[in-house]
Amino acid sequence: VEESKPAAAAAPSAGPLSKEAINAGMLGVRPKVKDCYNQFKVPGTAMVKVTVSPVGKVSDARVEGKFAGTPTGSCVETAVRSAKFPPSA
Repeated sequence: VEESKPAAAAAPSAGPLSKEAINAGMLGVRPKVKDCYNQFKVPGTAMVKVTVSPVGKVSDARVEGKFAGTPTGSCVETAVRSAKFPPSA
C-alpha cells in the first residue's frame, strides 16, 4: 500500500527578489497609483518603502518624503499593498 504524502508548500527561493521581479510587481499596481494622482491631482514622485513577506505579499508599504501623511500618500500606500511578488527569502 502506497502512502500519500501531503503536497509540499512552495518553498521560497534561496535569495532576495530580483530587480526584474520587483519591477514586475510594482508595474502591476501602476494603474492604481495613477488613480491616486487622478483623485488628488498633486504632482510629484511618491517614495515608498515596501516590505515583502516570504510568500510574495506586501506586508508593509510606507510613503516617505513629500507625500508622507497626505491623502495622496495614503492612497499610494493602499495601492502598493496590493502588489504581488514571487516567493523569496
